[in-house]
Amino acid sequence: MVTALLFSPLIPGGDAPITLQPPLSLPLWGAVLGGYLACSTVCGLLGRRFQRLERDVLVEMEAKLEKAQASAERYEALLGELSQGQERLKRMNEELALLNIIATAVNSSLDVGRVQQAAVTHLGSLLDVDEVQIYWYTPHGEQFALQAATGLDEDDVAALPVVSGEEGVFAHLLLSPRAVTISQATGDLYQRPSHMNKHVRSVLALPLRSGTRLLGALLLGRFSGSPFTEDDERFLDSLGRILSVAIENATLFMQAQELSLSDELTGLANRRMFNLRLGNELARVKATGVPLCLIIFDLDFFKQVNDVHGHPAGDEVLCQFARRVQQDIRGADLLCRLGGEEFALLVPDTPPAVAIAIAERICKRIAQTPFVLANGIAQPLTVSAGVAELRDLTNAMDSLVAHADTALYAAKAAGRNQVKMYQAEEKAAVAVELN
Repeated sequence: MVTALLFSPLIPGGDAPITLQPPLSLPLWGAVLGGYLACSTVCGLLGRRFQRLERDVLVEMEAKLEKAQASAERYEALLGELSQGQERLKRMNEELALLNIIATAVNSSLDVGRVQQAAVTHLGSLLDVDEVQIYWYTPHGEQFALQAATGLDEDDVAALPVVSGEEGVFAHLLLSPRAVTISQATGDLYQRPSHMNKHVRSVLALPLRSGTRLLGALLLGRFSGSPFTEDDERFLDSLGRILSVAIENATLFMQAQELSLSDELTGLANRRMFNLRLGNELARVKATGVPLCLIIFDLDFFKQVNDVHGHPAGDEVLCQFARRVQQDIRGADLLCRLGGEEFALLVPDTPPAVAIAIAERICKRIAQTPFVLANGIAQPLTVSAGVAELRDLTNAMDSLVAHADTALYAAKAAGRNQVKMYQAEEKAAVAVELN
């Protein structure tokens, strides 16, 4: 309407100037101007409101975008943690599988040597290591003795000297319950033991403990020089506990076996061990036909030593006798204490003439050299011996012992300090003097 009032359309085809119809008066002009100003004000207010709304929308969108970005970052972090967790879980599963394999291997035997060799073999094949060594610790003297190692058999290991606990990496193990790592990169590779392969460039030494007591050490080496990680140390610490228990159990079993098969006083084999060995030798005789002889010794008038000097003196005489005879026999022979002052010497692959010579030599040396008691007194003693050869395989164990006993009793009855040989005749068994 305002436009219609201010501007009238040109008359088509006419040249007359434009005129306002009706003519604007001052009040009308004021009304028009006021309306224009009002429209401008309203438009300005609406524009500013739209600007504020637009700014608020942008701010809100930016906030939401930031939240979305933060959520995306958290999501990526969670994915990373999940991936790491999966890797850790995978490693843990692998470690548990390794522990199970090694635990099964080392716990499948109560033989110390087999336990240690099984550990070396499986560690070398299952872990990323090129050298595995197991050392056993001797508290007296603080020494470490190599027990098993990659590429070495029992004879090779036994020929190697012990290592002082003051040397190299072993000195650290005596002071710390934790694993010790050395490498070419850290410049302390010179601390590796001399028994270790010269190509090893990175070493992890793990103490093997039972509680706080140091049992030994497990050493792992890598040719590549790749450092051992904290995860490696954690896993090997668990492995070390399993290995420690297995080796300690095997050692205790071996010690118990030795105690059950040995005489507590003299350290010789006892009657149980004698019966086991005699059974094995009898089986060998049946299979091969080789000769087998048994000598039984008995110290003459031994009771007088106990009565005059006391039982400790008698024990000392028995120990000295055991040591003397052990120095005078062959490696394949077995000397046992049957009980009291009676000893048995099993001589396999030996004909009677040789067994008799052995018995006579021992009897003569005992008679020629007095026993020295703790108070310095020289106590002369003699010994009698009975020799028997295995001839009849029927009830062989009992008959061989009985025949040697018969010969021994004959030597005692004949005046002692002599050797008698059992001989079977057609109607009776008698012991005959050889001297």
